[in-house]
Amino acid sequence: MSIKLNIKFPKDRDEALAVSGGCWVTFYESQDYKDQQITLNGPCEYSKLNNLPNSNNEDWGDQFDSLRTGPSAWVRIYNDENYKDDSYTFGPGSNIRQLPKGDDVDSLKIFGYNPER
Repeated sequence: MSIKLNIKFPKDRDEALAVSGGCWVTFYESQDYKDQQITLNGPCEYSKLNNLPNSNNEDWGDQFDSLRTGPSAWVRIYNDENYKDDSYTFGPGSNIRQLPKGDDVDSLKIFGYNPER
């Protein structure tokens, strides 16, 4: 008698961290984590913020003012679409009550590792 198990193992470090549940970022429309919010699971990249998962087709470009990161998430936000202009990077467990250039985020990347290395 043989038993066949269908077990999927993460293919790399990024996927392993995302599967563990710690690679996520929640963005808030206003300072101090207020108003509308959206949580994105990583690792992922969005060159534009007009079609994010679970966004109900809402354009989130220039809408983020605060954020929180999961215990294994790194996020890099950019002030222009296609990862251009100024960028800011925040590490795991970040609670940013007011983004450096609030309402000026137009693309982003979420990593399961420190992208500065």
